[in-house]
Amino acid sequence: MLNQPTSLVNPAEAKRELARRELGRRRLTAATEYLLPWYQTQPFHRLIDHALEEAERYVRTRGQQGHGRLIILTPPRYGKSVKVSRVFPAWFLGKNPDLRVMQASYGADLAHSNSKAVRDLVLSEEYAGIFGKKALVDEPVGLDPDSRAVSGWDLVGPHRGGLAAAGVGGPMTGKGAHLMVIDDPYKDREQAESAAYRQRVIDWWSAVAYQRLEDWAAVVLVQTRWHPNDLTGYLLKEMLHNPDAEQWRVLCLPTVAPEEGEYAKDEGEQRAAFAQGLYLNIEDPLGRKPGEVLWPGKYSPEVVRQRRANMTPHDWLALHMQTPRPRTGGFFAKEWPVVDQAPEGLRWFRVWDLATSESAKADYTCGAAIAFDADGWLYIRDLRRWRAAWPESRRRLVEISKEVPAGEIWGLEQVAFQLAAIQDLRAELPGRGIYAVKPEAGKEEMALPLQTLNDLGRVCLVRGPWNREFVEEASVFPRPGEKDDQIDGVTRGMQLAREYEKKHGISGAKLVGFA
Repeated sequence: MLNQPTSLVNPAEAKRELARRELGRRRLTAATEYLLPWYQTQPFHRLIDHALEEAERYVRTRGQQGHGRLIILTPPRYGKSVKVSRVFPAWFLGKNPDLRVMQASYGADLAHSNSKAVRDLVLSEEYAGIFGKKALVDEPVGLDPDSRAVSGWDLVGPHRGGLAAAGVGGPMTGKGAHLMVIDDPYKDREQAESAAYRQRVIDWWSAVAYQRLEDWAAVVLVQTRWHPNDLTGYLLKEMLHNPDAEQWRVLCLPTVAPEEGEYAKDEGEQRAAFAQGLYLNIEDPLGRKPGEVLWPGKYSPEVVRQRRANMTPHDWLALHMQTPRPRTGGFFAKEWPVVDQAPEGLRWFRVWDLATSESAKADYTCGAAIAFDADGWLYIRDLRRWRAAWPESRRRLVEISKEVPAGEIWGLEQVAFQLAAIQDLRAELPGRGIYAVKPEAGKEEMALPLQTLNDLGRVCLVRGPWNREFVEEASVFPRPGEKDDQIDGVTRGMQLAREYEKKHGISGAKLVGFA
């Protein structure tokens, strides 16, 4: 393309071309589409672009505008590295050719690969049309032919800018950074699960990377979460506990929009989650409805469901929902507050998980009454459990039915012998109505909504003799070999509440479940 229209170029086409170049200089989304025509820009990419533009504006205005500390949390394979570690540094240097960029990733190889990709963009004909020799600029931006190493390179004079790349944990030599991009500081779960390696990353950030920042520098940390005590978790906790800590802006983009009750209720609850190394949105950044996926054109709801079904709940929660949890113990991180009574007027649900034996080693028959209030708080009361075969359990259930409120809605798990038990109990208690509840997933995955409510401090136990054993079971869930019938009883009750709401179109209380 020519710098400007001539008699050999269609004037309308030349005008459109110049407009595209000018828009590319101003906006990151337009630059991405001009430099990489194959890149499939999605609405969430535009959110990322806007946040990155705010980081560039912060540097360009010497801290007067924009925001200089940015964390971007996205699932793997959603285009984050191409956008944040390749196009953005090239665009930043085009707008600020006298400034320096530093890139870091979990290893030098990836950092050098990103550096090479930025360098190739700067050398491209398309880049020349926006910022270089083909652009309508006074001092074109280009690469110094004598400086092309992937570990670091400079722009051609009179510009003083350039880029350096290094692996996390390694040295960062040379000049300072006006923009630092840290892309995936952890290679895999093995690194993230290692307390020693996590500390190594934090020490590197504190003693090496942070020390290279120039005045009014911007830092962009982009990662997929692996562990609540990773670098993002560390920075969130610092924001909560250290009054002088820098305040990071967080753009959290889960694969699936959570249920309404899984968001932080306000900024106070959001900051309370920082203590667990978690960032919870107050609302979905894209305005999605619960269950809507992040990139439907590439990862449809069907594809996402299949992927989720083939992942452990632990990995799904961390990699795709950006809310990692410890591997063992600590599943429920907060205390369980106890109240003397629940609010009046709630709709109560109870699902019985039936045992098959009265042996001392057998599982318990267990059921807890649960209810949600209009603000999404979960109340648990009157948990009962015992070991007995079905004839004795049937007798007990008939007696309990006379003791509890007539409006309490019951269910039994629709598995194995319990199919017959459902029919049997319906005949014994014709006036109550017994719902069949088919478990939607495994125990740990079914417990995720309860975990979220516990994190938010929105679960109350109504005082009773069962409280202590419930809290003890919750403290070790989902450790192998430990009992989990009380947690199961609560999570199945939550499932029944949600299914009842959908079936009967209840308005008012927001009954919480998972997508």
